[in-house]
Amino acid sequence: MSIVDIATLIGVIGAIALIVWSIAMGGGSLIVFFNVPSIVVVLGGVAFMLTVVKKIGEVKTGGNDKPQQPVTINSAKVVEKSK
Repeated sequence: MSIVDIATLIGVIGAIALIVWSIAMGGGSLIVFFNVPSIVVVLGGVAFMLTVVKKIGEVKTGGNDKPQQPVTINSAKVVEKSK
């Protein structure tokens, strides 16, 4: 079982609350809330900015080119260096 980071939980709840609030501010109609040109700008902008910050190979593979190595911590060395 994994524990969710509190910042992640706050971010998700905050994002959902902002979306619900913005729909309510627009009169409560989903038709008013969804605007196709705006969706295209946001999703297209995210996709193309991803190619700006990542190499094309990383974009194609989702950044999983190399297998993840487990992190090991030698607590005895950490304690020794902290003295």
